[in-house]
Amino acid sequence: MIFAVTHVMGSTKACAAKGDAAWFRVLAEYYTMIAMAIHPAEGKFVKGIGDGTLLVFPDEKVRDAVAVLRALQQDVRALWHAFDPSCHFQVKVGRGVVVAGMLGAPGDERFDIVGDALNMLYKAQWEDFLVSPDVAALIA
Repeated sequence: MIFAVTHVMGSTKACAAKGDAAWFRVLAEYYTMIAMAIHPAEGKFVKGIGDGTLLVFPDEKVRDAVAVLRALQQDVRALWHAFDPSCHFQVKVGRGVVVAGMLGAPGDERFDIVGDALNMLYKAQWEDFLVSPDVAALIA
């Protein structure tokens, strides 16, 4: 499975300066922007937690996934920069075996993924746009 994690460096500080309600509004627009952008690559918005998101794509859509995420980066940067110029959108794209299924509190389960491959991607150094070696090999 192809998966991506995103985050916005500086958003916590911006939230403190701009207020929770303003941050909530920009997060709603951010989540919508991401969900709409990844749809053509058969991407699924798994979850958002504050400025972070978890996205998945089918293996056969790896090129499309990277392309839509790269294109999305410009639009999302503009959104966050308008909120606060110190905000900076970052993306990491990886691939690996994960466990996927319904997970959550009883009665509130939702689709999720877990696994070492995802953990390793999340723990990798944040960069502007990081493509894991596994993904890079597929799109070379």
